[in-house]
Amino acid sequence: MGKMFTIDRKKYLILPHFKFIGNKIIFLDKYKYFVANKNSTLNYAGKIDFLLNEGVIIRKRAKKKIGKRGGHKILVIEPHPDDFALSASGFVLNKKYRDVKVLNIFSKTLAVNFPWGNKFLIDEDDFETMRIRESEIAIKQYFGLNFESLRLPLAQKRGHRNNFCTQKIKSEGALVKVLSQKFTSEIKGHNYDILLCPLGVQNHIDHIVAFEACMLAYKKISKQNNKFQLIFYEEYPYARNKKSLFERLKYLNTFLKLEKTFVDVSNHLQTINNAIMIYRTQFDDINSEQMLNLIEKDFQAVFSEEITPNKNEPRLLQRYYKLEKIL
Repeated sequence: MGKMFTIDRKKYLILPHFKFIGNKIIFLDKYKYFVANKNSTLNYAGKIDFLLNEGVIIRKRAKKKIGKRGGHKILVIEPHPDDFALSASGFVLNKKYRDVKVLNIFSKTLAVNFPWGNKFLIDEDDFETMRIRESEIAIKQYFGLNFESLRLPLAQKRGHRNNFCTQKIKSEGALVKVLSQKFTSEIKGHNYDILLCPLGVQNHIDHIVAFEACMLAYKKISKQNNKFQLIFYEEYPYARNKKSLFERLKYLNTFLKLEKTFVDVSNHLQTINNAIMIYRTQFDDINSEQMLNLIEKDFQAVFSEEITPNKNEPRLLQRYYKLEKIL
């Protein structure tokens, strides 16, 4: 690709993970991500396409104008940085809203969870800092939404041997209560009318904690506001495991009445993909084109599972579950 060149920062966002030094691209100041061929004949457009596909830069999007009147006020709960981009961003992209906040719960992790660990090591504090920075870029800069992280430790940092559990966990009752109080305070303080929450697919402990806390908050709020909505999103990549998804739904259907709702993401595929690629600490072996193909198959799978094919129907869908009643 030859020597590096000037990138139009009005059109493109250069991710902070990367530095251009001579003909090299360095990742997190440690890893030689790419060395350009000095004899490369790629033109400007070719170089831009290469950097976009590698997730080094992201094409900026026009900010949505948020009206002061009308539309929903949405609080999104994401257990970990990237859960919103991976699993719930389509909901917001398809809704008319006047206020959206993404509240991240857990961000303190172990260095052994660093996906690039086979290439170089990273300090746990630096890892967390970069993960929070990724969410600030994806949610605040790219989507133009509000973001806050509680910066709590992940399951293994809290003493769990692994990240997964049975359908319910008794040992986290105190944490669930504290989180429900935080959610309730946020909802009342900002008059949110929708709480978007993880479904708990595959029983990741942190996701189950978030689910239980959302349920407690809903029970409190719905007593005072019968129009308040609790909506669950399927978490990816866990939702690709259909057995885990169906088992979770079977369990929830024993005490909840859920109504499926679908969001057409046909016009938002690239936007969702760009947001996911901002979380570069999580992907060491996949480029933007490969990620796009992967999430497109996810959305096509929902369509094929739920909808009778019709040429006039959208073929790229996300699936959500609105809580209708606690049984």
